Amino acid sequence: MITAVLMHCYKREGFGATLVTPISGLLTEFLGTMFVDDTDLYVMGDNLWLSVQVYQEMQDSLYVWGDLLLCTGGALKPEKCFWYLVDYECVNGEWQYKPTVDWEMMVSVPDGPDALIKQKDVHACEETLGVWSCPAGSEDKQYKKITDRVEKWTSRTSNGHLPARYAWVSYKLKLWPGIRYGLSTMATPLKVAAKLLSTYNYRMLSFLGINRNIKKEWRTIPRAFGGIGLYSFPVEQTICCVNMLVQHFGVPSVLGKKLTASLEAMQLETGLNTNPLICSYERYGDLATYCWFKILWERLWHYGFSIHLHHPEIPIPRKNDALIIDLFLAAGHTGSALRGLNRCRICLHMIFLSDIVTANG
Repeated sequence: MITAVLMHCYKREGFGATLVTPISGLLTEFLGTMFVDDTDLYVMGDNLWLSVQVYQEMQDSLYVWGDLLLCTGGALKPEKCFWYLVDYECVNGEWQYKPTVDWEMMVSVPDGPDALIKQKDVHACEETLGVWSCPAGSEDKQYKKITDRVEKWTSRTSNGHLPARYAWVSYKLKLWPGIRYGLSTMATPLKVAAKLLSTYNYRMLSFLGINRNIKKEWRTIPRAFGGIGLYSFPVEQTICCVNMLVQHFGVPSVLGKKLTASLEAMQLETGLNTNPLICSYERYGDLATYCWFKILWERLWHYGFSIHLHHPEIPIPRKNDALIIDLFLAAGHTGSALRGLNRCRICLHMIFLSDIVTANG
């Protein structure tokens, strides 16, 4: 209850972030994420054009939030606080993260002067609610956390000399529930996911009562189809992502609106007039920026799995009209040449051929 009052006061002061979906124009207002004593505050909006403006807004919001906590008898712990400044620059037509600017961010403390908190690079991972992540999308620390968990379980189970049936119980009910936590939030490329646990799957065959000489392809086939029955990391992650999408997409919540905004942004970037997830990843996937939806799109295409969402299609404006991106592909453009043409198309706000011709053609 106290937290709700604090967030209400924080919002009344005008702080927070706004996001508008690029096609449907749906406005999303959010302050951050909060769970028990773990709080992340966001500052983003159309009125903040320069990085120095974002920095000043964040500093002002931290003072307000710190003072609100002090009023309730709580306080921020400077040694546990950190902040990111995410800014971009266009290099040779492609957007990249700007180098980190060394600025100071202060927070209020109960007794004494304001305290300095650490600034992190956008590529530096930090743990939030048990998942390591960063604004740039790097997941190396989360991969290491998963492999360390599997290494620890494999070594202990091997040294414990348990009967195979008990090792299977531990594998399914102890090891994998811990691995699955946070899988739906990760954007792991298929090539990385396929290799992440392959070595450990081989090592655990012996104490699971399986001959190690069996072919690799049989390890992750379910027992109902004559396989070993080990869990496949890319398949399990795909299941988790699909579950989260089905549960939250189209729901009038902050997360649901963010998913809609991300999918619409990927649709405009790839130059499609319909849901990209039902289109060919092999044909259009290279045009999309690395993100959660792109990775899900890759998995769905690889496994031949179709998912249908309530995502309105943009009707073709004229008879015999065509998508510009399809004209690029039909002309034989691929790779960097195709991406360069696509950047020009995005800059000129074009989707259909009729967007660049007059009424008489």
